[in-house]
Amino acid sequence: MKLLLTFLGMIGLVFAITQTTDPSTSSTTHHQLLEISEEEASVERWAQVKKCGQCHQQAYENWLKGPHANAYQKLQEHHEYVHRSPNFDKNYARLVRVRSETCEGCHLTANIYENHLSSLPLQTEVTQSTWEDYPDIFELPKARPIAFDTGIDCLTCHAKGNQVVTNADFAPSQATSTEACLPIGSNVFSSNLNCISCHKEQVTSQHELLAEGHDLADQSCVGCHQEYNAEGQGTHYYYWRNNPADKPTPEHLNPFAGVEIEILNTPRGSDLQFSWENIHSPHGFSECGEAITYLAIEDEQGIQHWADTFRLNRRQTHAPMIERFFTPDDVPGITGHSFHPASPPLIVTHELPNSLPESGRIRLRGDLKAQYWANDAVGNTVFSKIIPFSKPLDQ
Repeated sequence: MKLLLTFLGMIGLVFAITQTTDPSTSSTTHHQLLEISEEEASVERWAQVKKCGQCHQQAYENWLKGPHANAYQKLQEHHEYVHRSPNFDKNYARLVRVRSETCEGCHLTANIYENHLSSLPLQTEVTQSTWEDYPDIFELPKARPIAFDTGIDCLTCHAKGNQVVTNADFAPSQATSTEACLPIGSNVFSSNLNCISCHKEQVTSQHELLAEGHDLADQSCVGCHQEYNAEGQGTHYYYWRNNPADKPTPEHLNPFAGVEIEILNTPRGSDLQFSWENIHSPHGFSECGEAITYLAIEDEQGIQHWADTFRLNRRQTHAPMIERFFTPDDVPGITGHSFHPASPPLIVTHELPNSLPESGRIRLRGDLKAQYWANDAVGNTVFSKIIPFSKPLDQ
């Protein structure tokens, strides 16, 4: 994987809106490419996105709450945080400063059908993604030439010239197909290649599993990660680590769902067997992220008598890609289990001390981190469970 992106010029061709009729009586709008200044372009980008929201209000409102709309904002906040926080290695802070364009490729992505996927015919039947078949898509995505604060917006994933790329089963009708939108159905859009620009590891590892004959319950990215309403229609809200209270993460996106604890009675006492299995995800774990399970045995007063920590991450394969930026120090973090769907579960057995209390509880806590090399203090707790016990230890 290449780490460098090509920086585009700061003044470029961007979408602008030319109103041809009264907006109160018609939605007819032509999308034209105009060469305008950076400040004007940012205003026009927002205007275009809001224009999409006039016909797709629910999708627009859900987009505003989700990870894509906030992608660039969160990147800016992250850059500011790592430079003043002790929770990140100083070498990483330097990397963020000198290689910011690498991050912007996914947090400020150029319109994918005009850049990353431009050479791929829209009606291509996609079964798997290989370098031989589609070499362009394995390059890191380009960042937009102008730092729009719309993040990953409607144009990023749908715009192709004056066309709006949408699902392959799209059926044009008088109500939906107008001069304003010019929608076109696409097999590529309905495949997971629509997400591969920024989620390459997840998509390619899933395609590899399919090629190996694994039976995956849901092969669609949006099938798992998008919210669906009572009628089974996608709402355009995508779950992330900052979900609002009214949009809790569904169980099938919980990496801690496969955590199991078993107490084994042995001649010498008791053993605790911890197992962590990938029971939901049809693809590999994020290259940079980390999931941590904290396990502790406490007495009735909450005093801890024994504890351990278990990690899922891709540090073993990912750290060599960035270690040159941390020289002479090693890449921070602790190597964990890869959590690949084809891998066996993580199973660890511990002999428990005889000094355990007569009764108490086994406490489990699950934290997620966006970067495995960050201090554990930045983890976001998304899972907790308490298992009471009394001797002899039973779950």
